[in-house]
Amino acid sequence: MNIQNKIKEKIDQENIPFASFAVTNEHETVLHEHYGNQLEGEDKPPSNSTIYRIASMTKPIVTFAALKCVELGLIDLDKPVHNFHSDLKDLEVGKLQDGKVIYEKANKDITLHHLLAHTSGFAYDFHDPLLAHLILEEKIAPLTDKEGKFINVPLSYHPDSRWEYGVGLDWVGVILEKLLNKNLEEICREFVFDPLGMNDTSFDPDFLGKDRLAEMHLMDNGNFIHSTGLFDDSVQSFFSGGGGILSNPSDYCKFMRIFLSDTNPLLSDSLTSLMTTNQIGDLNYSYQPTFNPVLIHGNEWFPEIKKKWGYGFLINEEDIPERRKKGSLSWSGIFNTYFWIDPQSKIAGTVMMQLSPHYDEKCKGLLEVMEKAVYEEMKLIFE
Repeated sequence: MNIQNKIKEKIDQENIPFASFAVTNEHETVLHEHYGNQLEGEDKPPSNSTIYRIASMTKPIVTFAALKCVELGLIDLDKPVHNFHSDLKDLEVGKLQDGKVIYEKANKDITLHHLLAHTSGFAYDFHDPLLAHLILEEKIAPLTDKEGKFINVPLSYHPDSRWEYGVGLDWVGVILEKLLNKNLEEICREFVFDPLGMNDTSFDPDFLGKDRLAEMHLMDNGNFIHSTGLFDDSVQSFFSGGGGILSNPSDYCKFMRIFLSDTNPLLSDSLTSLMTTNQIGDLNYSYQPTFNPVLIHGNEWFPEIKKKWGYGFLINEEDIPERRKKGSLSWSGIFNTYFWIDPQSKIAGTVMMQLSPHYDEKCKGLLEVMEKAVYEEMKLIFE
C-alpha cells in the first residue's frame, strides 16, 4: 500500500473531514495531496488553492525574521528587550497561592534569546494555571483579542528557570515592528515570503482571499462538526507573531527546505544553526497540561526520550523508530496542522487540518501514519 492509500485509509477510519499533505526533499516538493470534503453534503474538497490557519507554525517564520534582524545588527540576542519596548521593563512574576495571585519582581531582565527559546517565563493561558486563573477573573485579555492585548500578561516563571511555551513570539513580532517601522506582514514578506516565493502565505486573509480559507470543525461527541463561530479571521492592527500566519502545505515546504539544504542563502549558517540546535541548555521540553480542553489536549511529544528546543523548533535527541531521525525539527499549530523536518534524511513533511481541539489523538495518529508511510517508501527506494 502506497503513501496516499495509507493516508486515505486513516482519514476514512477516523472520520476526519479533510486534510492536505506535502512532502519535500532538499530540492522540491515530491508529494502534495488533498483528501476529504470541507463541508458535509456539499462538493467542497480541499485543493491547491485552500488556505489553512497554521497558528503556531508561524513561530519558526517569525523567529527566522528576528534572526535576520540580528544579522543586520539591528538587535542583539543577549541584551534586554526593554530597550525596544518599555512594557518589558520591570516585569513581575505571578504565583497562584490559595486562589490569590502574589507578585514578585523577575530575577533578571528578559532578552531576545529568552523570547525565542521560550525561557522568558511567559506562558499561554491554556497551558498555565496562573494565566488560566487570570482569564477566569477577567484580569487579562483572551487570545482571541484582535488588538493583541493578550500579550500583556505577567511572567508565570522567572526567566531561565524552565522551558514554558507562551506569548514570547508575539512580543518578538511587536519588537520587530518597532525596530523596522513596518508591520509584521511587510517584514516577513521582505525576509521570508518573497525570497522563497511563498505567494500563498500571509497574515492577511483579505490579501489571500477569505473565500479560500479552509472550513473549521469542532469535536462534538466524538465527531468533528462544521463550526462557523470557532475563530474570527478578521485582522485589525495586530499581526500575531505567535500564530497569525495563513498558508498551505506547498508554501510551507518552501520554508522547510531551508533546513534541508547545506547552505542557506537568506541567513548566515551560524544564525541558522541556532534554530537547529539546543538553545535551552540543561532545561527540557516536557508535558504541556491543558486548562482549556475544548481548545487543546494535554500533550508531550515522544515522552520516552529527551527533547530540546532550538529557536523556533522542537528537537528530538534520539531517532524515533520508523519515523524522523535524531536532530529532527518539528512543531504544530493549534488547529491541528503539523510538520517535521529531518535534515539527516533530507526529508520534511506537513499535514494540515482545521480541527479543534489540538493534539486530538485522531489527528496525531494521521501524522504518524503519514510519517511512517514516507519513511517506509524511502526505505524501499534506497534498498
